[in-house]
Amino acid sequence: MSTNTTVSLKELREQFPKYIEAISKGQSFTVVKRSKPIFQLNPISDEGNWQTIADFTTIEDNGIKAEDVLAALETEFIMADKIKKLLAKLNSQERELVKLLILRVKLDDTLGLDIKQLKGHSGLFRVRKGRLRIVYRKDANTFLIVRIDRRNEKTYKDL
Repeated sequence: MSTNTTVSLKELREQFPKYIEAISKGQSFTVVKRSKPIFQLNPISDEGNWQTIADFTTIEDNGIKAEDVLAALETEFIMADKIKKLLAKLNSQERELVKLLILRVKLDDTLGLDIKQLKGHSGLFRVRKGRLRIVYRKDANTFLIVRIDRRNEKTYKDL
């Protein structure tokens, strides 16, 4: 069970690592400025918040064609095929964002997108937008979606 302690904003700034450690051990803090509460710091109650949305390597070893993902995102949401089942974890806003990102990367309209090649993986890239990560392979002939994740410490493991 966590305890809640009051701490001044100045003290929090000066001893931030100490408070991070205490929060990771379950303690909560109410931060005050001039004796008025301004915010609370609490440990995350559910560390399993982040999740893989779709790992397409369960269908094909190298991933699946971007066109197949786009087609699954465009059609009515019937849980008939494997791709749609993997995409079931996306809410409607995330589905639209994934469609937009995949289309932009497919058409090489990457200006302003946060895209990086993954270290230690030849030809493997990720595009990042908010909490979503799309891991893909792209060369002159193919564009394969490997995974769609919500960011966590395991996002890039097991690739």
